[in-house]
Amino acid sequence: MTAAQEFEKANEKYASSFTKGDLALPPAKQVTVIVCMDARIDPAASLGLQEGDAHVHSSLPHYLITG
Repeated sequence: MTAAQEFEKANEKYASSFTKGDLALPPAKQVTVIVCMDARIDPAASLGLQEGDAHVHSSLPHYLITG
């Protein structure tokens, strides 16, 4: 099974039991977290975030322009 097939299967399982559709779209903590692209780090776990707490973007720093 390819990685893409594994992802699709995992997503189907996740979607079939998803019960958090009632969470508000804006993040509860009113923050966006920008993290590096490091597969070893789970941003939500490392910051104590739950689903719906924050928008989390990884690898976005590559596109940020600092002045």
